[in-house]
Amino acid sequence: MPTHDYSLANQSGAAFRTDLNNALAAIQSNNSNSSSPATTIAYQWWADTTANIFKIRNSSNNAWINLFTLAGGIDVDAASNFNEDVTFTGANVNILFDKSDNAFEFGNDAKARFGADTDLEIFHQSSDDTNLINSHKELKLFSNGNTSLKTNNADVMVKAIKNGAVELYFDNNKKIETQSGGAKVTGLLTVDGNCISFSANNNSLGLHGHRWNDVFVKSSLDIADDGEIRIGDSDDFKLFHTTGGLNKIIASNGELMFQCNNFNFRNENGSENFIHATENGAVTLYYDNEAKFITDDDGAKTIGRHQFANDSGTTGGFTHILVSGTISDGGTFTAQTFNTHAGGLVTITTNRRPSGSNNKNISIFPIVLNSTSTATLGTALSAMAGSSGSSFSVAGTSKGVIVTNTSGLDQRITVRFDITG
Repeated sequence: MPTHDYSLANQSGAAFRTDLNNALAAIQSNNSNSSSPATTIAYQWWADTTANIFKIRNSSNNAWINLFTLAGGIDVDAASNFNEDVTFTGANVNILFDKSDNAFEFGNDAKARFGADTDLEIFHQSSDDTNLINSHKELKLFSNGNTSLKTNNADVMVKAIKNGAVELYFDNNKKIETQSGGAKVTGLLTVDGNCISFSANNNSLGLHGHRWNDVFVKSSLDIADDGEIRIGDSDDFKLFHTTGGLNKIIASNGELMFQCNNFNFRNENGSENFIHATENGAVTLYYDNEAKFITDDDGAKTIGRHQFANDSGTTGGFTHILVSGTISDGGTFTAQTFNTHAGGLVTITTNRRPSGSNNKNISIFPIVLNSTSTATLGTALSAMAGSSGSSFSVAGTSKGVIVTNTSGLDQRITVRFDITG
């Protein structure tokens, strides 16, 4: 329907009649239109067919006030008064605001829901159960004072004291309370029906004949110096730390077994390896975080010098083997022993074709080592060569020798020391 400015101009009879009918039609339809009337006055009606809301002009004639939807629902944009009981009718149950009781009254099974996903529900069932259900994250209760959970006859079940203890009750008698240093239990603390856990005489949890079935610790099990962890009916397995800094694991009966897929034995902060073992793989022993002994599928491999003690346990003789990679023509390989005064033999083996024929050269020299100067190298005691083409020169250096490849091609070089200290 059209809107109208309600101003009837002087005009011919037929035109005046049409204009009058339009004005009356606008009045009858409350100016129902998708746009507001061009001319407005205070308290004028307008049925806004775009927003589907019935509106009235305010007293200042500068805005529209929403009243209700054109489908019959109330659209409230300002403070409103309901001066009698108000009933919200549900499909099965109702909610009533009872004026005389000053209360919202929810019928059985009517729910108060909170949150975009109805995460919190409060309702009373016809079965007489009352439910407070929080289905998302944390349920918080805030109080500026003490908080108590009581029965209808005022018996206390739980009490939380501001800046103080939380107390748990049994039949209105306090049994557990938190304290600044921990918690206090009044009476016996029974675990799984068998273990009476606290003895005032020895401050123990459990008794030797009445042990705890299972103990689950989330963070730390803190035992003082000289205290022990004992396992087994006869305390056959023990772990403890003494005041002197000694840490012990003692298995006094049977085998001590570690079962795992990978085993790492490291220093305190985990920065250095001592022993590493891998399932279906190698066991590696380290010195100062460097691998020195590695087991292999066909034996074992050592890295670095080999040193042996004499009968008295003093380091006397040692064998030292170093194997280089491929050395180019004119390249050098330095092989050194321990920092020691000693004498013996050094054997040098070269191979110009590591994967080919017998192009080898083997020579044995006497050598005297001096930890403070260049080693003295004697004349070759023995030499043996395969096919021609493999050659080298050798000279003494600090704690060992320098071998130079003179073959004209790449070759591999191995140096072995047999030394007596």
